[in-house]
Amino acid sequence: QSNWKGDDAGYDALHGWVEKHLGKPRKCSKCGTVKSKIYQWSNVSGKYKRVLSDWQRLCVKCHQRYDYEKFGNRKSFYE
Repeated sequence: QSNWKGDDAGYDALHGWVEKHLGKPRKCSKCGTVKSKIYQWSNVSGKYKRVLSDWQRLCVKCHQRYDYEKFGNRKSFYE
């Protein structure tokens, strides 16, 4: 039996899919830093689509700021 969920894939699976196609982020696309210890893939639209252009590389600080400014205090993956 296959575990493939297509568009119903969860949060971790989608981030894994993005990393598989775009690689590990090593530079923040907002502030430009390359000195952060951690970079993350951030979803632009909040819809978690399997569209590579709907993802951006951010350092943790910019990721938190982006999510707060765009989605408020806490954005639920399943909204």
